[in-house]
Amino acid sequence: MTIEEAIQHCKEAAKENRDGALGFAREHNWGAATACKACAQEHDQLAELLIELKNRRIADVNTKPIIHAWWIDNDGMYTCSACGSEYGVMMNYCGECGCRMDGDTP
Repeated sequence: MTIEEAIQHCKEAAKENRDGALGFAREHNWGAATACKACAQEHDQLAELLIELKNRRIADVNTKPIIHAWWIDNDGMYTCSACGSEYGVMMNYCGECGCRMDGDTP
């Protein structure tokens, strides 16, 4: 489930619980109506928290500095110049530290 799907699910669940609360209120089942209303409020709150998390993730990606490094060739094993992680193939980014592998070798 993606974060967008989770947000949508929470919004739908909140609406269903609000509708359920109205139905129980019409039947004068106040306990069930109160429980449904509380559940709807919790789903609304969860949707708001997920939206905030999504926005923070976007902000982190947009503000995180890019660190440039290079691969050190060790007889077919490639070592990240920044963190020392070793891989059998050269990639555009280090899988361990996330450095962009486009730096010039010294």
